[in-house]
Amino acid sequence: MNPLAHLVVSAAIIFLSSFAPHAVAVPVEMRLDDPTAPSLLPYAKAHTAADLQEVVTLLGNGKRDEAKVELARFLTKHPKDPRATELAGLIFMEEKNWKMAVTSFQRALAASPGRTPARSKLGVALLMEGKAQEGRAELEKAVAGSARDAIARRYLGWMAEAQGDLQGALDHYGAMIAGDATGAGMSEFHALAGRLYNRMQRPDVTIRLLQPLVGKADSARSAQLGEQVLAQAYLETGNAAAAAKLIRSQEKQLPGTHPDLRMQQAHLALLEKDYPKARERLQAVIKDTPGYGDAASFQLARAYEEEGNWKKAAEILESLAPRASKNDLVMVLSRLAGLRFAHGDGAAAARTLAKYAPQDPSIHYLLAEAQARNHDYGAALRTANDLVAKSPQFAGGHYLAGMLYKHENKPVHAEKGFSQAVRLIPAYVDAWAEWADVYAAGMPVKAEEILARGLAANPDNPFLLFRLAAIQADNGKAPQANLNYRLILERMPNHVPALQRLALNLSEGPATLEEARGLAERAYGLDRNDPAVQDTYGWILVQTGDAKKGIPLLESALRSLRPAPGTIPGAPGAEDHAHPEAAVLDEGLVHYHLGAAYMKTGRVAEGMAHLNRALGTGISAGTRMQIAALLKK
Repeated sequence: MNPLAHLVVSAAIIFLSSFAPHAVAVPVEMRLDDPTAPSLLPYAKAHTAADLQEVVTLLGNGKRDEAKVELARFLTKHPKDPRATELAGLIFMEEKNWKMAVTSFQRALAASPGRTPARSKLGVALLMEGKAQEGRAELEKAVAGSARDAIARRYLGWMAEAQGDLQGALDHYGAMIAGDATGAGMSEFHALAGRLYNRMQRPDVTIRLLQPLVGKADSARSAQLGEQVLAQAYLETGNAAAAAKLIRSQEKQLPGTHPDLRMQQAHLALLEKDYPKARERLQAVIKDTPGYGDAASFQLARAYEEEGNWKKAAEILESLAPRASKNDLVMVLSRLAGLRFAHGDGAAAARTLAKYAPQDPSIHYLLAEAQARNHDYGAALRTANDLVAKSPQFAGGHYLAGMLYKHENKPVHAEKGFSQAVRLIPAYVDAWAEWADVYAAGMPVKAEEILARGLAANPDNPFLLFRLAAIQADNGKAPQANLNYRLILERMPNHVPALQRLALNLSEGPATLEEARGLAERAYGLDRNDPAVQDTYGWILVQTGDAKKGIPLLESALRSLRPAPGTIPGAPGAEDHAHPEAAVLDEGLVHYHLGAAYMKTGRVAEGMAHLNRALGTGISAGTRMQIAALLKK
């Protein structure tokens, strides 16, 4: 496993590592001591007739020598029996005699070419013998012969993971989950798929996949792995209580020194802000389990950072960078750059990234991003264009070039970058949204067309639906916008931005004012600190006669006005990618709402001041007419 791979970096890099349709092929070394290597035993069950059952029984009871004697007797009488030669191959694999295992499976296939289980075992034996290409070919033949061959799917998935092709691995595991081969409970394939979703920054999918299957595993092995993966998903989503329950279960099954257990205990301690405990667990991993040392050091840096000792965190990350693997280096440098920027040293962040940029396109991307955050947009654009030239299949480079050209107000060049990014990765929703945003103000029909294309590639995606609805609402298409907000809420009932926007739209008509109040109340119950939610709920309360409760919310919203989002991802003031649909509060609208509320309650002078402030912003023509009517009174 790659213990660093679950950490969040730039959105573009996540897409490249997780959703790229064509992974770059790299050599895969199959090592017997590789801790990620799957075990053949759960899948290598021999199905044979009564005349060989005694051999199978002896093997199952761990009596290998006696089984070999019985099998030798059988082969003396039936030297070409494919069932017996396949059993012999299993015994040789257990003994790690790969050469003889290969020979045995080849003989079984020669006698019975359609014997798919023997072919998948042959593929594994070839992998273990160091013949990766030949092994892969046999495994693919096995899948072609039987789409739900558990051995072939498991090892092909493992190989895909080793190459960084997470989607390819997920396809193999998903084929077993979707078929009848795994039954109704949790199989190892469910747990493996969940582990991949965690690595792909989709722990919510892991939770939906595994949580209903807890206590319904097909084996103790599947149960243990499933609990571990589900606990990690809960940790990633910040659900300490749910994670703690599963970790307590793991503590009863695993030794206290188990590195995965210690890592999860440390993560839980971080969520609970018990930093000394987190550091103690991580330092124990570093001392006792060298293979996990880098991953534990990375988490240790996080512990120091959250505790407030950012210099110690940076020191650890700087020591990690020279020895980090290619994939982990991106994570390390992303976190280190974030620390540098957070503490006012963006120049140092850019220097460090420039040192490592030639090693990987993702680091090249981070360098351009850092230059933009330092407001050196010319250098950032040169770096982004250099990245596109050197790595034309790297979608993030095209996306970042598009963002920079958008900042330079060059829509034709920006469109080229965004369109190329989505051509490479149709699931790149940020690129679809930013492409549409280029035209949202001046050419809203074209913006809607772009988002419609994005939704065709990503059906019902809430981010794209929200952007489409917002553009429709801004251009007098409230009914269409409301339909899209409702579509989001059908799938995600607690989607706060959709609740807030729909409530605001419905508040404009007396017939829908009560529904608007209910929606706004739900949104406020979910996020009381969101100023847009405070503004909408406060305004609706005023309209429905509860100014005493509504005005303090409007005043709070005004105090909490969000800064406008930056045009460069990660730039100062930029919106957090974790909540891409979150609405930026309209300054003019909140001044209008508060001014109207003050006027309604007799605070005329204050009300007029806020209404005049609203007129100085980019409010809609309809709102201007409403303000003019209030000022005439």
